[in-house]
Amino acid sequence: TVAVVANAVIAVAATRNAAVAA
Repeated sequence: TVAVVANAVIAVAATRNAAVAA
């Protein structure tokens, strides 16, 4: 569903932000 895709995109963005912050 759209919600699932949105959650996946948010998860990827959060992972990238965490990697940059590390």
